[in-house]
Amino acid sequence: FLVLDVAHNPAGARFLRRQLQARYPSRRFVAVQGMLSDKDPARVVEGHSAEVSEWICAPSGGARGQSSADIARRLPTGARAQVALDVRHALTLALQSSALSSRPEDGILALGSFSLVAQVSVCLDAGAIP
Repeated sequence: FLVLDVAHNPAGARFLRRQLQARYPSRRFVAVQGMLSDKDPARVVEGHSAEVSEWICAPSGGARGQSSADIARRLPTGARAQVALDVRHALTLALQSSALSSRPEDGILALGSFSLVAQVSVCLDAGAIP
């Protein structure tokens, strides 16, 4: 299953964490994250280690977008991360990672900029994600 959220700052990330813990208390996620250049990925990621097993960094696009490599570089030390070429690639990597999980109840979390969530929605509408 897939959860979409536009958490792109520390307050939004804290709210998201509480919601995930309340709604999906025993589930873990592979997260696809894309953010604008004025946002701090490290502050959004911190505190999510209980529910996120891996971060797939995706470019958020647009003039203010942050590259996936920049997002990955800014994550906290020790965060397990992959760099994706685009959002479709990020979703493919997330699906592969979640399929390798021994926990079939785990899901994919797409979070960050409105642009990233919109791109994920376009991929869903186009049937690019099963």
